Amino acid sequence: MSNISIIGSKDGPTVDERELDTFLAGRGIGALPERLSVEALTATYRLKTEGELSFLDPAIGGKNDGVSDNVAAWNIAMTLMAGKGGTLFFPQGIYCFASEPNDVPGGVRLRGTGYNYSDPTTYAPRHNSVLRATAAMNRFVKLSASGSGGQSLDAYTGTSMDDLVVDGRHLANNVVTTNGRRNKIRNCQVYWGAVRGIEVQGQNTYIVGGVVNQGYVGDCITIFQGGDHKIFDAEQREAGPGGACIRVSGTTIADVMIRGNHMYGTIPDGSDVEAMIVIDSQAVALPNISIHGNVIENTRGPEIKITGTSAGSIRSLLINSNMFFNQNSSTNHPVISFDHPGSVSSVSINGNIMEGKDASNLYKSIIDFKQYPTTTTKWSVIGNVGTYIANIVTPTSGAPVNRLNLSNNAIRNATANAYSNRRDVAALNGGTTTYTIAHELDSTPRAYSVTAQSQSATQVGGFTVSVDAANLTVTYATAPPSGTGNVKFAWWADR
Repeated sequence: MSNISIIGSKDGPTVDERELDTFLAGRGIGALPERLSVEALTATYRLKTEGELSFLDPAIGGKNDGVSDNVAAWNIAMTLMAGKGGTLFFPQGIYCFASEPNDVPGGVRLRGTGYNYSDPTTYAPRHNSVLRATAAMNRFVKLSASGSGGQSLDAYTGTSMDDLVVDGRHLANNVVTTNGRRNKIRNCQVYWGAVRGIEVQGQNTYIVGGVVNQGYVGDCITIFQGGDHKIFDAEQREAGPGGACIRVSGTTIADVMIRGNHMYGTIPDGSDVEAMIVIDSQAVALPNISIHGNVIENTRGPEIKITGTSAGSIRSLLINSNMFFNQNSSTNHPVISFDHPGSVSSVSINGNIMEGKDASNLYKSIIDFKQYPTTTTKWSVIGNVGTYIANIVTPTSGAPVNRLNLSNNAIRNATANAYSNRRDVAALNGGTTTYTIAHELDSTPRAYSVTAQSQSATQVGGFTVSVDAANLTVTYATAPPSGTGNVKFAWWADR
């Protein structure tokens, strides 16, 4: 842009009138009537040269005083920008809305000045742009991309919302909703929905950065429909009783990535959430869910719950490289709860770190089967580690362990380590007929082997091996020679 003088005012930025005429004329736009105010000229200038319009421009009529109703101004702006696109900028302040504003059309970007991540109960706007619901409504801000069925994907133009604070005040059922395709919510603070913070429908929604704070009511984010949704590098906090930080539950959902998020929030009255993440297939197939690299902590309830109906199925479920922390006084909840009577196949639960609170408040298990899936083919549960976890899998009786690849899982409960499989060499003292090797599995091994590895262990003949929930027991008819560490066995045990 050439050298145009920007003049600040309480109603937003304006420009010098003479310089503006020269600037517009040089671009073939034409001079504007002199009777128009500098503020009115600003709206046209910004739309035609920058594609950005201030919500405080008199042509729109927005007010950031924390009192005035801005629904009419919002609807004027949406009508003006429909079909043109561009950015609608909200300078610092509080913008109140007493009823549902119109949908945001395709190609429009809502932009604010950032968020300060503060507790909404004591929230002062500081340098932020706050959109605030002041009356009950079903939804507050709706990002609704243009385009209709039957068009090519290139015909859809998404909407976006950047650097805004959207305050539902527990008045709007849904603070932000998405529909259509390719909507983006970036670095926004969304808080206090009466039911949930963000409702995702359509396809290709990106939620990147920012925070969704529910103030202990309902879900933070619910994905109801569509696919190719991504929730990256954001924070979800303070879900309500029976709620979740992220819930994937609806129809025709596929390809959801949940990566690099931080989820936490213990309900003050001691109530349980349903889980921090709920994956619910209901009566349909729900493929390709990735939960990777998140920090999930401080809840009463499972960290992740997999549920659905007998008619539903889940396949290609990745739960890898997450860090789980239980900071609550409870021993009732596992890290992952499976409560799904349908098919659950191609599951990877690998490389996670899981830390219970203390020796009196353990995670119940890494995996807890409330119901056993009809199909558990191709499950990999490998390389998970943690402390203060009672078991690897519960319940063990009747669990389809023969279908699970459990390997290299190492946890510690209140008193001892527990592994899903172990392999080692034991060096024991000779002079007795009975030797015990603590296998440290969390239940009696399904398979095991003991092989003599020293002359002292072989020169007196063969031995027998028995097994229980704690030890492999080697028994000789004749005791090997006395000595320190002279009877060696190579052994392995597999849960």
